[in-house]
Parts: sequence; C-alpha cells; structure tokens
Amino acid sequence: MKAKLVCQLLILLIISVPSSSLFSQEDNTLLPGATQMDRDTLLLPMDQSRLMLVPFEPKMYRSEVDRYIGKRDQLSFQEIRGYFRLALDNALNIEAKKSYEVVRMHVDDADVNRDLDYIYKSIGYQYREMPKPPEHEKKGLGKLANKVKWKIDELGEDKEPVQEGGRIENGQIVHVSYTNERFMATKIINQEMMNFLSPKYGTGLYLFINQLDIRLSPGQESTSFGSDNFRRELKVHFSILTSDKQELYAGAVKREFSGNNNSIKFIILNNFPELASEIVRNLPVVLNPERMETGME
Repeated sequence: MKAKLVCQLLILLIISVPSSSLFSQEDNTLLPGATQMDRDTLLLPMDQSRLMLVPFEPKMYRSEVDRYIGKRDQLSFQEIRGYFRLALDNALNIEAKKSYEVVRMHVDDADVNRDLDYIYKSIGYQYREMPKPPEHEKKGLGKLANKVKWKIDELGEDKEPVQEGGRIENGQIVHVSYTNERFMATKIINQEMMNFLSPKYGTGLYLFINQLDIRLSPGQESTSFGSDNFRRELKVHFSILTSDKQELYAGAVKREFSGNNNSIKFIILNNFPELASEIVRNLPVVLNPERMETGME
C-alpha cells in the first residue's frame, strides 16, 4: 500500500503542472529579452551557470499534523517526513526547470548523498525577522538581487504573525509577506563548501530549503477545531546564495489549507506547486557573458 501511495504522489504531482515544464534543454539559462527580465539578473560563467537545489535537512521538519496523517494513510513519522521532503524537492525542480539547468541533491546516488551530508555539516541556521517581499523591478545587467538589511534574532520560537497581504489561488489563501515574525535562514560555517561544490557540479546559484513547518494557522479560536473554518498552515523557509557565498535573498512562503484535510496526497497536490512557484520567483535571471559575446545562440 505504501509503495503504491509513493507512486501516486509522484505521478499526481507531475501531471498537476503543464507538461512543458517537465523538460528542459541541456542549456536553458535565460538570456536578455527573456520573459523573466523583470527580475534581478546574475552574471555567471558557462561552467558555473547551474542552479543547485538543496532539500531541507530531516531534523528541520516541524509538524503538528503527522499523527492525523499517519492515522488516515497508515504512515509512520519517518515516511510522512520523507514524502513531504521529496515532494517539495520535486515541485521545486519542476518549477525551476522552466528557466534553469538544475542540479538536484535529493537523489538516489551514493556520491551525491555524501556531498549532501557534507553540505549539512557545513551550514548552520539562524532565525531572522521576516523581510518584505522583493520588488521584481528591472535591474541593470549584472546587478544582484535586492540587498536586504537583516535584523538577526537569537534562536527562539516564532512570534505571532501579522498579515500584510495575500491572495486567493485555486480556492486557497496564499500569504506573501508578514511582519513581526521570523524565519530560518542558512548560515555558512565552512567557507570551503562552495569552493568544492561549484566546480564539481557547475553550480553558481544555490537554493537552500532550510525548514518546513506544518502547523495550526495562528490566531484561531480553539472552538474552530474540527469546523469548516479550521485552518492549517504550510511554511517553507529558504535562502538563495551564490558560489561566492553572497546571499541574494532569504525568507519564507506560506500557504493555508483546510485543517480537515489529512490526506498527504492532497496536501501535496493542492499546495506544493504554488509554494514552489512563490520560491522560484525570487531567483535571479542567470546570464552568461560567453553566450552573449558569441551571438546568444
């Protein structure tokens, strides 16, 4: 039954997005004039133009719903965490492949798994105050993403959020930004990590998924539990860095869903593609000087 559920999750996640997003050419980095030029741009050499996706470390999973999902789908905590971790990585890969050549670190490969373990041993985590969402305005060639001045807080529990804005997508509430709330960011401890990864994988841009939270939506009345108004919240913490260890952006995206939904399949299908889209939207457009000089072929 569990093997069948895994296959269903992977297949349904794939068919839930347009087929054109599943495939990419060998070199599909964006060039001037592409549709995403309203975003920030990043100049990278050809041999370091790939995007690396780093999944969240298993210990960075926080959930208040596992016992309900486990009871419904007959899954253990480890299985639930593993399915969410893989599904989020799949959703990000599908979305990112529309515009980038992607290197995934969540794969069944012994060498890659050793390198992923090396990454986890080379980074730390820190709570920061949630930033305002970046303004995706046109930037000059080679300018990096918006610089954000961070207020770094000591490790602690999240504060109660105050909603700044959101929108409705497919009947779900997608929250864009909050104030007076914190998220988990990546902190590089081993400064040699990028020097190792970049030449080996040809990566100059890195998307770190730092933490996944699934909890009751803040501010609910206790009487709402079990009612039609009962809501839960998914929160994905992430950081975007370059191979020279420069942070381009860090923050979190959130999405609410019905608290009465305890199906792992439908939690993933109804929320992960939209969360992935929100995250990838913060990535800069990658430009290659070599291709530009040779006629942008």
